[in-house]
Amino acid sequence: MRSHVIPGRIPVLVSAFLFALVAQPAMALEREPSAQAEAATEWTAHHGEATVSGTTTETRTAFVGEGRLTNTGSECYSVWFDWMVDFGWSTERVVAQCGPGVKELNHLFPTDIFFSPLASGWVYVCEGTEDEDCGKRVLVA
Repeated sequence: MRSHVIPGRIPVLVSAFLFALVAQPAMALEREPSAQAEAATEWTAHHGEATVSGTTTETRTAFVGEGRLTNTGSECYSVWFDWMVDFGWSTERVVAQCGPGVKELNHLFPTDIFFSPLASGWVYVCEGTEDEDCGKRVLVA
């Protein structure tokens, strides 16, 4: 009796079977919460009478900025994040503090940031609530 399997396809079938046996357990290990390493970046930015400082933490499932804006003056100051993902640009105001005081910030960034090798982020402080009179941008990711 003659076989209906084409001889050239046997190595391909064997390779696919072996890949399934080896790759599935390896992918399961990759998703383990204990294997999710965190990397934190500390940053500080200033403008006028305001300072923002904090950290950006990157995990496998989130990208979070935490910190505080300290305003020692009588004007309003705001914190902004710029993100470049691939070739797109995004700007977002996170918090503002008018007059002396401290404002906490805890910001979850867009999820596409940590899927792109071409992603970068900056933080900066502006006087007022618009991004017109601003200090130097500081790299956070």
